[in-house]
Amino acid sequence: MSKNTANTFLMFSPLTTKYAGLYQELLKGFRSYEHLGNRIIQLGEQAHAFRQFDKVLEAGQILSNLPIKKYQAIGHYFLAVAFNRKGNGDQDKARKLYETVADTAPMQ
Repeated sequence: MSKNTANTFLMFSPLTTKYAGLYQELLKGFRSYEHLGNRIIQLGEQAHAFRQFDKVLEAGQILSNLPIKKYQAIGHYFLAVAFNRKGNGDQDKARKLYETVADTAPMQ
């Protein structure tokens, strides 16, 4: 297979261009999963404060895929908040995620 043919099989998320600045900010000074997780939590909290649910969703997706359970639980919380969307979103998905958070979240 030629190099050009192999390159045509690559698919990029539409979120890559939409959130390029977010990803660039996250990668600055990345030292560990804990450092990355804490930075994403800050960004998710800011997005939640400004009711930017698309960014809350993105933070939740990233956190829920980190290999550390406490960050996964926080990611599920952000996902639940994003799905809930002030009571106007998918209530069933949000409820299930809130239940997951209640079962798995750390005490802090």
